[in-house]
Amino acid sequence: MNEFNPVIFLILVSFAYDCSNQKDYCMESAGRKGGSFYSNAESACLSYLSYQESIRIGEERNQSISIYRILSEESFLSCVYKTIEKRKCEKKSEYIPHFGY
Repeated sequence: MNEFNPVIFLILVSFAYDCSNQKDYCMESAGRKGGSFYSNAESACLSYLSYQESIRIGEERNQSISIYRILSEESFLSCVYKTIEKRKCEKKSEYIPHFGY
């Protein structure tokens, strides 16, 4: 009974490798929600800020800024949505495993 069984060992190692905790799984799934153009809240929020700066510069130079306004609004909504999803994930456990998908 004390024999080392490599099959059981490999099953346990693969199970531990595939297992993630609830917080990690939530963060991963939150990145997929709200559109796939921005991978996370930080990139969406930084894009919003850069579009706002482009709008400001365009207004100073009397250039057309309508595309920047559209992109700015879209990135702002993604920023807010992904930030809300990220905050929901912060309440999840780092110790309780997540099984399945």
